[in-house]
Amino acid sequence: MIRERLTGIALAGGGLEEIARTLAGALDRSVEVVADDALVLGGSPQTPAEDTPAAPGRRTVRWEFPVTVAGVRRGHVLVGGQDEPSLAQRRLVRQACFAAGMHIAQALASIELDRRLRVVFLEELVTATSLDADALEQRARLFGWDLGGTSTVLLAACTTAPSERSLQSAARRTLGATAVAWLRGTQVVAIAPAHARAEEAFREALERAGAGPTVVASGCPAPTLTALPGSHATAQEVLHIAGVTHRSTTRYADLGFERLVLSLPPDRLRDFVEDQVGPLLRHDLQVDGDLCRTLEVFLGLGNAAEAARRLFVHYNTMKHRLQRIGELLGADLHDPRTRTALALALEAHRLVGPSPATGAAAGDGRRGQGRSSALE
Repeated sequence: MIRERLTGIALAGGGLEEIARTLAGALDRSVEVVADDALVLGGSPQTPAEDTPAAPGRRTVRWEFPVTVAGVRRGHVLVGGQDEPSLAQRRLVRQACFAAGMHIAQALASIELDRRLRVVFLEELVTATSLDADALEQRARLFGWDLGGTSTVLLAACTTAPSERSLQSAARRTLGATAVAWLRGTQVVAIAPAHARAEEAFREALERAGAGPTVVASGCPAPTLTALPGSHATAQEVLHIAGVTHRSTTRYADLGFERLVLSLPPDRLRDFVEDQVGPLLRHDLQVDGDLCRTLEVFLGLGNAAEAARRLFVHYNTMKHRLQRIGELLGADLHDPRTRTALALALEAHRLVGPSPATGAAAGDGRRGQGRSSALE
């Protein structure tokens, strides 16, 4: 019977076209079975075929029947003809819808399994150590990836995970046809040619794909597949620095100073910060002041008048603030070595956070609110 034939087609892995041909033969009507997302099933978008021209004075009509999988619409069956399908014919159509749903469900399950296997391999590729290079290259080729040459791992911290299709489209368009990308929760991981240098374009593409505000970081170049874990580790480091320094995109090669600072033990860095600018940090926390920002701008520009314009304050106010900073720190702001040390301490403070002494002073300042400074 036709019902058994339709079910058998689905169970045997027959495609939607075969289901359509079988139903068309039983109904003696034109039939088309269309997956709403045909590209997901590895095909191409389908265009409904034209019915046989109707006799003069008769019009051709198409009746549409939904194909659902687990309650979600995944496609539809189009039945042509001049007359509405009979009750018996509708029963056959419903059986065809069921068979098409089985086929689509099997295809989706296969796609999901393939995706998970790919992700497992890619995660192993960027996180495991002591892997065999030849075995990695062979497995990469089995998945259809060309990962030869020098590559770089990119990490994107997204607000919302983009769809799989949007992610792959963004990666191919901005990182190149050989790039591979996958989701890790709301984080995106990608392996791209090292010469791509497309962090900003990738970030913009992800945000357009619905990822929300996104930060993209790239690690050091990996000349071989076995070097990818090192690129991944540095990408994680760069992503952390990007978050601390409020950058939307950054590269490993652009963070030499920050990496040098963070290569030191955090306790030693905090001790250095305390020695250099501790009194200034505590002063700002206690009175809700802005002397640290003033010093940072002044050191960056090297000119008090320009710093005053940048901060929108009068030049005399700037001079007064710099005098107060010198008094609090016991430092000569005209000395080049002193200015270098202060700039380094302010940057280290941004990267490692406040010391226990500074945090305690902040608490004391909040408990003793009411104090103010005419300098701020």
